[in-house]
Order: sequence, then structure tokens, then C-alpha cells
Amino acid sequence: RWSTGSYLECQDFFRISGFERDVFLWSQAKNAIHDFRVVSTLDDSYKNGIFKLSVDLKNNSDLATSVGMKYELIDKKGKTISTSSDVVDITPKGKKTVNFEAILEHVATWTSENPNLYKLLLTVEKGDTREVVPFNVGFRKIEIKESDYTVKGKKLRLFYVNGQPIKLKGVNIHEVSHLTGHYVTPEEMRRNFELMKQNNINTVRLSHYPQDRRFYEMCDEYGLYVYDEANIESHGMYYSRYLDDMRKGSDGHLDGRKKGTLGHNPDWIENHLYRIRNMFERNKNYPCVTIWSLGNEAGNGYN
Repeated sequence: RWSTGSYLECQDFFRISGFERDVFLWSQAKNAIHDFRVVSTLDDSYKNGIFKLSVDLKNNSDLATSVGMKYELIDKKGKTISTSSDVVDITPKGKKTVNFEAILEHVATWTSENPNLYKLLLTVEKGDTREVVPFNVGFRKIEIKESDYTVKGKKLRLFYVNGQPIKLKGVNIHEVSHLTGHYVTPEEMRRNFELMKQNNINTVRLSHYPQDRRFYEMCDEYGLYVYDEANIESHGMYYSRYLDDMRKGSDGHLDGRKKGTLGHNPDWIENHLYRIRNMFERNKNYPCVTIWSLGNEAGNGYN
């Protein structure tokens, strides 16, 4: 009950007990993928794709081994547009990172209007196929930069997707159903996305925590810009602050009871960073994620 989440995960929503998402177990081979990072952006012409892939391989055996790593990028017609492979030596209980890069001419880009996706297949081989991990890849370039539009003589900075200024028309969404509580079925998710698209909504803010993996997969598919938000909200501790930087050992403050919001308390730095890292590492590869939020109603301060 009195965990760090009691204070940092104090979101405004319906409080319901029980399992809220699927629970599952899975088994991997001793030589398998630990993690991977996909960077799929565009060059300055916004026509050619820049593809970068980093795969962390792990060896859970007690013996040194050589492992093959292969990737394939497949378009919607089933044609392989890019592939490469490498063999690496991994120490016992060790890890090794394999990197790939490619320039792909005239790729089908990902936007809210045209959410083109490519299928990425990651294959681990050691004599035979040990593991295959699929993932959807979308090529898009997100920028915030100065535009030609002016207000009172000053140029506006706008949000661009693939070189085009975009007006974000969005909604907040909680992970809740009137039928099943905090568990939202895939069917209800799809119905929600269809309603959003029918009403010209192109952006969704996750208030106030990362959602189920299927949510991001469907946002990739339907074409929704995701404003991903870390699982941080501490408004229950209020928004008082120290007059001076607490890291300097100051004892001056405005609120004698609270002595500063958690966002301005050095004892809570790692607890904030833990949730932010979890959000990024879990969702870093989804094309739909275009904005990262460090939390909601967490007070002022350097945390």
C-alpha cells in the first residue's frame, strides 16, 4: 500500500482492484534477443528512408558461442526491400550488440493520413532458427522548427511531420471501459480508434501512464500521433516548493508542512527517472510515438 507508487502514481481515474492487463509467461532460447532499437527516419528530401537497427543479443549458456543475427524489412506486398546478417561471438552469460544501417530510396512514409508500415523480422540463428521477432516499422521525420508563418513580426515554430506542418487535433484517453473496467478489449480499442478517425482526430494523449502494447500497435496501424506519458502524477502532495534549490542543502521553503513537492525533492529523483526510463525503453520503437511527456500534475522542480 505505501509504496513509491502510492505517491507518484496518484492519477485521477476510477480506482478498481484486480488484474488490469493480460498476464503471460514466455520462454526464450539460451541464445536470443535481449532488446532492439529501430530508428526509421527520412533524409532532408523526405523521400528516402534512413534505417538504423541495433540488436542486443544475449547468451544465457555457460559456454562461449557464435550467434547469427539477420534482419529483413518487408513491404505490404511481401517484398523484401532490405536485409542483412552478421555473426558475433558472445562470452558465457554475456551480451553483444549488432548494428545495421541502410538507405532506402522512395519509401512509403508513415503519417496520420497514410500510416504505411513495413514488417521487420529479426531472426537469431545458430545452426537452425532459434528465435524470430516481428515488429512494424514506419518511416517518418518529426521536427519542431521555425516556419514562414509570422505573428507580430515573429516567425512561429511549428510541429512538422515529414516536412509538412501539422495541426494536432487530439483527445486524452484513460485505459477504462464501461463494461470491463481497466481492461479494454482489442475490439473496444478498435471501435475507439474508428470513432476518433471518423471525427478527424489525429492525436491521442495517454493520460496519465503508458498503455497496453496493443494500443500502440493499433495507433501504428490506424495512424494516430501518440503523446506518450510517464506513469507520474503526484498532485496529492500538492505543489509547494523550496525557496532555494534543495540540492544545495537549503532549509528555506514556502510550505512548512510539505517542504516541497516531490518534483523538487532530491530523495525522489531516481523514482521519477525509473518511470521515465520504463516508458521510453518499452515504447521507443513504435512509429506512432511522436511526443514524450515526463508526467502529469507532478509539481515544479528539477525532477
